Amino acid sequence: MLKKIKQYFKQTVITHARGFCCITFLPQEVALAYVMPVSGIPQLQFCDSFTFSKPSAIKPALAELVKKYHLEGVACSWMLQSHHYQLLLTESLPVTQAEFQSAIRWKIKDSVPFPIEEAVIDSFPIPSQKSVGAENKIIVIVARESYLSSFARTLQECQLRLTTVDIPEMALRNITALYEQDEKTTALIYLQEHQNELIISKQKQLYFPRRLEVEYEHFDPSIATDKEINTYISRLSLEIQRSFDYFQTQWRNPSPSRIFLATTKFSAEKIAEYLSQNLSLPVKPLNLDDVLSSKQKLTLAEQGKYLTVIGGALRESAFSDATELHETGN
Repeated sequence: MLKKIKQYFKQTVITHARGFCCITFLPQEVALAYVMPVSGIPQLQFCDSFTFSKPSAIKPALAELVKKYHLEGVACSWMLQSHHYQLLLTESLPVTQAEFQSAIRWKIKDSVPFPIEEAVIDSFPIPSQKSVGAENKIIVIVARESYLSSFARTLQECQLRLTTVDIPEMALRNITALYEQDEKTTALIYLQEHQNELIISKQKQLYFPRRLEVEYEHFDPSIATDKEINTYISRLSLEIQRSFDYFQTQWRNPSPSRIFLATTKFSAEKIAEYLSQNLSLPVKPLNLDDVLSSKQKLTLAEQGKYLTVIGGALRESAFSDATELHETGN
């Protein structure tokens, strides 16, 4: 989609392997998941990760991981971390596809913390809201080209066939979609060390993504006092309930029928129990074993750690309509 990005991808002839992988770069760790269709059904083959102390160590370690699992030529999605892109909710623009890029750049230029000429921009629609006077909305994704280019080269040089750049909100949508064989609404709360996220989806469509502004990094329910637990859970419950209220008002739908919780730290079971009591709604720990075939047995904690790369790896085999930030040519 973007010629300036495509120029970094040289014509390396590689036999295209089956399956799809997703990789993400954390501050001191790289995580990867690989999914392959088995009898037409996506199956998680493995998740793996490695830590690094300095950026120069990423490339050789990643090349070794690719070699270990024979991932040369496998189609790969790169999952961005939240601090490397922006999500902006805005009204859809009455312009043609050819006119969209210039129109949206003009519209959002004051909301981007770097020159708009340096931005890579994509968007996806959300279902029409039902509130009085509501206009059709889109979610705009903005990232800086220089950052994308540097890591994209690393992936290409390690023999991964980078095809897409993705975002966690859509990866989480891929996870909730596994449950949505009906018309019920699903919410997924994802608590991470430096980021808390909530998405609401229905019939495999993302309705509402939100970053929850509740500190989680220093909260440990195994050692916290009752007062500290109650304070944290109350704040988190309030943020979640506000999100549900907004969803009800804007789309005239009841609160989600399925509410799942995943965490990258501590007990999802315990926090789900606390939230159920505060919200007066059933909150269940997310367990992918219920909906996804896997060759590698993962604990709930491991599922939480790899959740976005698992969701990202599902995009090609089961969710070809997933949004992407950009697409790279071969």
